Amino acid sequence: MSQRFDVTGQSVGWAEPPPLELRLSPDAATNPRIEESLASLTAFEATPIPWPLDPATLIDVWYGSPWLGAIGRLLGDALASANYDLEPAPRRPDGTRLGRGSGQTPHDERQYDQGMAWLEREDLGQDGLSLYSLPELARTLALHLDQTGNAFVEVVRDRAGRGPIRLAVLLPQFVSYVIRREDGIAKPMLYQLDPYWGQQWFIPFGTRLPGAPEREYLHQRLPNSVSNVYGLPPWIEARQSVEVDNAHRAYLRGFFRSHAAPRWLVEITQDPSWTGPQPAQEQVDQVRALIVNYLSANAGEMAGRNLVLSYPGGILLRATPMDQKIDDPTFGTTAKNARDEIMAVRHVSLINLGLPEGGYRATADQQSDNFDRQVLEPFAAPLLAMFNRVLRTPPPSGLGITDYRLVAEFRDVDILQQRIEAVIKAAGRPVLSGDEARELLGYEPRGDDEVLVPAGLVPAGSLVPPPGPDDGSPE
Repeated sequence: MSQRFDVTGQSVGWAEPPPLELRLSPDAATNPRIEESLASLTAFEATPIPWPLDPATLIDVWYGSPWLGAIGRLLGDALASANYDLEPAPRRPDGTRLGRGSGQTPHDERQYDQGMAWLEREDLGQDGLSLYSLPELARTLALHLDQTGNAFVEVVRDRAGRGPIRLAVLLPQFVSYVIRREDGIAKPMLYQLDPYWGQQWFIPFGTRLPGAPEREYLHQRLPNSVSNVYGLPPWIEARQSVEVDNAHRAYLRGFFRSHAAPRWLVEITQDPSWTGPQPAQEQVDQVRALIVNYLSANAGEMAGRNLVLSYPGGILLRATPMDQKIDDPTFGTTAKNARDEIMAVRHVSLINLGLPEGGYRATADQQSDNFDRQVLEPFAAPLLAMFNRVLRTPPPSGLGITDYRLVAEFRDVDILQQRIEAVIKAAGRPVLSGDEARELLGYEPRGDDEVLVPAGLVPAGSLVPPPGPDDGSPE
């Protein structure tokens, strides 16, 4: 038994990429405490605001990819080694001009001493059971922003409730916003479900009344157009993003539907090792009808891909693409593409690094100046804004320091620049090759010996042809 025929894909339809599953993290299916917390949210009359992307997944991707984490860690190190100081502000929040000129109010130097004494404490920050100084705290929060696009802290007051004494780190994967309505007014709150400490509630920074038992949170996020509540990490545009991958696959399917008709050589044979009952010609025709319909309906998904299926009766089906395979640009296929991409989403340019591909080699001073202004300062800006908000907010929520603001001066910028340049040059290939990435997404296993039917279906070896109108039957 051997048959050969050609199939031309017509792309009669396709399924859209599955929508994001929005839920509290960690997974309710694996953590029974989540179900209890959801019940308590209902009893509390609070509506959770879902994350656009699960922060636990973002953290897992960040740690699993050196492309995403290597430069982020180097920039975090630069933030930890920077010199922090309070510089005079040009004016107070009420508009009072500050300075030593005519008509200006001198800066209150007592505020400088108070602010620096607070910032220089060794227990300024707390992460779990560890106490951090300012450099350690800044690096931790910067990495949270880099991993998830969000940094959360609890502003802890002293025992007398007179002012902030410490910033306690809240892990993004354990917190979410909720909306509670009181007297018809919607009020945002932050809800934490810690696997060890249990449920915690926080109110926005600056809204706690003196002597009140509530706890205040402060949230700094990277802006995005997906959610006005949560941020997204700076690398979300990279090709490692599953959502970007899904969108691009939808484009490919549309491309083949409108501009191309992929072809396959389909061979139906019998496994030589089969010793059971012989299949009837009707069963072979059913398999033929099934594969014709499948390849026609999934031309965009299957373009350029091999397909090997086995059916009862020893029927072995092999579909070989007759057209040249079009590389999926969703995944970087060369080191240059991957390098250029990660530098683009990191705001690191070839010109800043002085690499030959940048078109010209700037002077060392110009490179260092560009790198400081275009890379380091934007990376530090969200964290400086968070600290300055605590410094400038009136007591008891903040310190009330209005005459000065926190700034960071980066040291050894040229050395940091050389380290990042070395990372860029050392990456000889993308982190994931095309087959590795498809395997990670569940699209197909590595290698060509067995191929999965795309996008979440069962392995090909366990498929059986279903009865129906496509098999030629009258019904």
